[in-house]
Amino acid sequence: MDDTRQPSEPGPDPAESTPSLGLSPRETEQASLKLLRDHVAKAVEEIVRLRAQNRSLVRRLAESEASGGISTGVFEEGTDIHELKAKISSFITSIDSYLAETEDG
Repeated sequence: MDDTRQPSEPGPDPAESTPSLGLSPRETEQASLKLLRDHVAKAVEEIVRLRAQNRSLVRRLAESEASGGISTGVFEEGTDIHELKAKISSFITSIDSYLAETEDG
């Protein structure tokens, strides 16, 4: 084995590879940091918005359940799964036929 190998050189500094547009390294670093802060702030705003939306949806779901507007199951009791599949298949065939007709003319 050859022990004369040199340790690998470190890669380029990302700050050096970023176009500085005439900015000093310090200014480039500050601009990058500001950009990062802006992205984080936007992400935080989106998280806050989504949490508020989630609270609203949970409240609406609870209200709907309380008023009996939501079935406790996906299908009504006694639903024949084979009959349901046949109906769905029929709907799909009808939609496909309609789409084919509208595409042709």
